[in-house]
Amino acid sequence: GQGDQLLLLVIFMGAVGAFFGDSIAYTLGKRFRSRVTSLMGRKNGDGDEKMAKAAAQIDKRGGLLLITARFIPGGRTLMTLSCGATERPFKKWFLPWDILAASLWAGYAAIIGYFFGDLFEDDHSKAFWLAFGTALSITGLIEMVRWYRHRNESEPDVVVVQA
Repeated sequence: GQGDQLLLLVIFMGAVGAFFGDSIAYTLGKRFRSRVTSLMGRKNGDGDEKMAKAAAQIDKRGGLLLITARFIPGGRTLMTLSCGATERPFKKWFLPWDILAASLWAGYAAIIGYFFGDLFEDDHSKAFWLAFGTALSITGLIEMVRWYRHRNESEPDVVVVQA
């Protein structure tokens, strides 16, 4: 339930903790790039190819991919490791996007707990399913907006020639 905590303080501290955790994963990805690459290719030996695909997706989707991954269980860890391993600039790129992602995530988690916490007191699986459903909905919404904004990019420009 609501308890005695200040909601804004809970959100702030959650965001700070999430950001520091993400920064550690980013640093590990950057420091151990070759190890991350070999782990990505441990089945087929195609780690370099997978790393190139990861970099291309990060370049294409930008910070929205980092925000989306924050809401997917396991996605955050893979994404932040990949950001470090593909050498995204920390101060110019990772820092602002991750502060936004961590803040959104902490806000969503704290608000769910604040308003619905009493419902989960005896059954934590309800909390998981609500959080998972909310995360899936947010991810779907972000991807729909991204698709809608970029749906015409692959269509060739029409050139009108007047005689």
